[in-house]
Amino acid sequence: MALDLSNMLVQCVGGGRPLAFPSGSGGLSSGEGGDERGVGGIHIDGVEESDLAQVLLSACRGELGDVSLTWSPEIAMVVVMASQGYPGSYNTGTVIRNIENAEQVSPSVKIFHAGTALDGNGNLVAVGGRVLGITAKGKDIEEARARAYNAVDVIDWPEGFFRRSTTSGF
Repeated sequence: MALDLSNMLVQCVGGGRPLAFPSGSGGLSSGEGGDERGVGGIHIDGVEESDLAQVLLSACRGELGDVSLTWSPEIAMVVVMASQGYPGSYNTGTVIRNIENAEQVSPSVKIFHAGTALDGNGNLVAVGGRVLGITAKGKDIEEARARAYNAVDVIDWPEGFFRRSTTSGF
């Protein structure tokens, strides 16, 4: 059974507002309003490996007592790629290439789309400020960071930017 996770989040905890995970804060915020300090990364200890949609559905139904969570011993890190100019004005419709190649850098790399769409020619394009979340897991933060940035380096998007200082100090 496929679950509509975004609608579930809005209905259960968002009070009708769209929700987003801001980078670097570890919490939830409404919408995309942020600043460039938020364009970085999230460092997460103990990655949750259970079916998140099922966990959230159980939470909405008040049935969390019936849920068993499985945690990975690995560390995860997300590098956020944003449109040049974000959080101010930025262009939309800029083409993003090599996503498939970036996802092949390591089996632990997953790329989450936050502000993308396909244009009339089938090209992946940016349609928002915070556009991609390049996520990687590793045995420690150094390995997760290296995998995430290796994947970022493969992405061909001259109109995008990210920070290399992500997780410095962890």
